[in-house]
Amino acid sequence: MTGTARPGIPLNGPAVEARAEIRGTLASWADLIVEGRTVRLPLRTVPALAAFLRRHLAWLAVHPAADDAATEIDALLRRCLEIARPRPERRILSAKQISCAWRIPAGRVQRLADEHQWRRRGDGRQVYYAQEDVLETLGRDHFENIC
Repeated sequence: MTGTARPGIPLNGPAVEARAEIRGTLASWADLIVEGRTVRLPLRTVPALAAFLRRHLAWLAVHPAADDAATEIDALLRRCLEIARPRPERRILSAKQISCAWRIPAGRVQRLADEHQWRRRGDGRQVYYAQEDVLETLGRDHFENIC
């Protein structure tokens, strides 16, 4: 039977890499504990490694490398949180889009932006405004009509 490729689960590459980094980091600190104590090496799974480190936390806390362990694990946690909870992309609107969608004169857009202190970004001669600021001022009623 000749088959066609079925679509699989879309993988989040950074998440896959982060999980491998978690496993590697926890395994390296577990290895340090095994070398320093007479204990058996845990399974090389993230849950088993995390449980092992938790059981031996008091020993690791007084080890000379304790600060390094805390710093490395904290940095890893921060990277993983950035992957798991990415900041939403900030959306921008041009004065022309705002004018068209809300049916207001283009010159009034600048005055509204100044009056309501919309965040803005210039790109050469074009000015863009933070979408959330525009929506807060003008409402969402006409937002679907962005030209």
